[in-house]
Amino acid sequence: MPHPIVKGTSKRPDFLAVKNDFEFYIEVKEANYVTESEVASSKRESAILDAINRLIISDFWLVIKELTIKSAAQPSGKSIARAIKLKIEEFASGCLPMPMNSKENDELGSVIGDIVIDNDDVRVVIDLLPQSKKAIKGEGSIGVYPMQTFWGGPEDSIRTSIRKKATRYGELDKPYLICINALSTKGVSREGVEFALLGSPTVIYSADPGACEGKWKFEKDGVFLSARGPQLTRESGVLVTNVFPSNIHVAPHWFYKHPFARNELYFSEFDLSYHHLVGSY
Repeated sequence: MPHPIVKGTSKRPDFLAVKNDFEFYIEVKEANYVTESEVASSKRESAILDAINRLIISDFWLVIKELTIKSAAQPSGKSIARAIKLKIEEFASGCLPMPMNSKENDELGSVIGDIVIDNDDVRVVIDLLPQSKKAIKGEGSIGVYPMQTFWGGPEDSIRTSIRKKATRYGELDKPYLICINALSTKGVSREGVEFALLGSPTVIYSADPGACEGKWKFEKDGVFLSARGPQLTRESGVLVTNVFPSNIHVAPHWFYKHPFARNELYFSEFDLSYHHLVGSY
């Protein structure tokens, strides 16, 4: 049943699941692991790349080796694109020496040196890659986009997504399941989900000189437990998935029972594997 009425609030969960006498609320959210600052940075980079990609370049692909925005200002994509176009024209006319490097490619020929645009706001480094005779020129001039690197995993985004939903409806009269579809190029794993729910991993070493090996434990910064004790106990469990249209039939899932839930959700009623804590935590 979509958007059921909940006593004491005008807000409504996404669904009420009913099977015989078994009822519980379901809330669904997508977690994409992108912070607000990362979204803003991506938009600024995209504006520059779009301007460069609109350049009309004959005989070459542009290989974007580096794109670094160095200030809070939005660099002008059109100005950067004009500067790149001018340098290519100067190379082609012989006004500037064509910087050659030693990289070779059997199909595409030599990779021809770097074009560098570097000022107070941005640094862009571009290789010129000659097109082969077999190449089919598309609408854009960029052949290779800059490589993306990142630190960390999905745990911060999963935690944030769950915390936003966990207290949304006040006190509930039924179990409450939060479902998170974790989508990102960063990937998702059981370890990342457990770090989000149970806490960040840490290693404790004994003061005993004879004890060489450390002991793994979870910090009290997860969804289920904080330094002050159990938290977000209105939620009964969390289901994390990594579902795309292409993997619906084989998508992984991680199903965890909240060890301190006020309203117990009977996980044995589900035809899904699940995790629950045994012993101290």
